[in-house]
Amino acid sequence: MFKKSGKFLACTVIVIWAALITGCSQFENPMASEDSELDTGSMAKASAVFNAVDDIMLLDENGRIQIYEDAEDGLINNWWMNPEASGAFLQNNYDPDRGSRVIELFDMGTTTGFILTDGDGPGTFWNYSWNNTSKKFIQFSVKFNVDFVVWVVVSTDKGNRWLEYTPEDVSRGLKVLPEPYTYMSNKVHTGLGSDIVDGQWHTITRDLQADLIADGAGLDEEIYAIRLFKIRGYSTNTPPPPPVICDAHTIGFWKNNIKKVILQDRTNGTQLTRDQLIQYLDVVQSFDKTPFNGISFKSAYSIMNYHGSDAISLLKKQLLASEFNYAAGAYINGDEALTADFLMAGEAMILNPGSRDEILELQQKFDAYNNGSCDVWQ
Repeated sequence: MFKKSGKFLACTVIVIWAALITGCSQFENPMASEDSELDTGSMAKASAVFNAVDDIMLLDENGRIQIYEDAEDGLINNWWMNPEASGAFLQNNYDPDRGSRVIELFDMGTTTGFILTDGDGPGTFWNYSWNNTSKKFIQFSVKFNVDFVVWVVVSTDKGNRWLEYTPEDVSRGLKVLPEPYTYMSNKVHTGLGSDIVDGQWHTITRDLQADLIADGAGLDEEIYAIRLFKIRGYSTNTPPPPPVICDAHTIGFWKNNIKKVILQDRTNGTQLTRDQLIQYLDVVQSFDKTPFNGISFKSAYSIMNYHGSDAISLLKKQLLASEFNYAAGAYINGDEALTADFLMAGEAMILNPGSRDEILELQQKFDAYNNGSCDVWQ
């Protein structure tokens, strides 16, 4: 099952070709986030992620991409633990540093790695391998403050190879082991640089065929299929911090309920009643210096459905959803006054706009709040 991302702008193609021209080395991720309209309901999310991966895709020499994981569906269905270990797990969480959802890994001090396949069900992960025969470049983004390793399993005309990537300053090439360990001598190592273990996001693009035949590996083999992606961190068994819950809903949640319940007079596929929505709108209409004074449901839907690039309109879009969340009782850390102060800062920015950067910085805070993050306003 291939996924269509909502996070890629036109600059993605530039990013891809910049990587190809410079030899597919590690580089920073310039991709901006868009509004996520995935409704995650009351799912608890950590305020910031620790060791995570995002936007895993294959691409060809013409820049065409096939996305296998962008985390925007809120699911982890296509991930397998290998080997399985008690206590190890992964989560689909929102990361305010990236402005989108990501896959966060918790190996809990075990040897467990996490394999991304093209499906799930009975059998083993091999039953759900990518088997992609049209693309030989891979791109993925990582954020780690501990050592990690990524393996990309490829099939060549001489068998399977595990292309291994670690945050090291050297590449060790082909791993050759004596009997009885020759079955492990199918790994080709490439160092990505030690400076990427810094707790920041980095995007990696690799030419898999070039890595297979690079100096130190020197294999006279041709890749004909990309099979799997596996990643492992080397953390301690310290459990993750408990998530801070803000029981907020996304823009998509509010749009869906306003459209169906109010504008279309439907009840199927809804989570709120007409009376609830009217009660929430009354709060929004009367909130502080509100730019939404006297707003109708039709206007509210239009504001939250904005898809342009105007900074104030983007801020209004997120702020309005935030005010509906406030009206529904989704307070930051359970603090109504703090949440009201947060919303008033947004209204003040609309009435007396700052620079575009200042407007968008505040807009991103409301976006994070609407996606469940409480670590946005202290």
